Amino acid sequence: MTAQAQYPLGGSSKKWVVFARRIEQGNTTVATNEAPPQPDVRSGEVIAAEGRWNEAALRRIRQQAGADLTWTKGALGYSISMNGIVIGRLNRRPRGQPWTASIQGFERWHEPTRIIKHWHYTPVWAANNLKEAKRQVAKVIQTIPDLGARS
Repeated sequence: MTAQAQYPLGGSSKKWVVFARRIEQGNTTVATNEAPPQPDVRSGEVIAAEGRWNEAALRRIRQQAGADLTWTKGALGYSISMNGIVIGRLNRRPRGQPWTASIQGFERWHEPTRIIKHWHYTPVWAANNLKEAKRQVAKVIQTIPDLGARS
């Protein structure tokens, strides 16, 4: 039995695009579409299409509504800020390895890997290059949910 999954980077009204499970029986492969299991919302959390937010971090970013993201270059990568308040980091890796992105109070929902065999949250995610990392962070910030949108 093998599993494959697709997950949206951006905010759409659907939480999950497709979670296809292939059940291999002899020479036949059957695909079924279903939403991946998502943990229940814990106290102080808000679930979004891309992952889950800490309520305090969500409030802090909501207070900066309309502010532009500022990318400040440092020795290890870039800090991400809005109106002078640091909200995350982009870390540079050795040549040939992906950039890592993180936003304070946000954990991205990841599909299974060969190491972690189930859907899981992680506070840091990878991007192939700086441009893609900035685009992913901007998309997550632009699609933050309302505090009343607990699901």
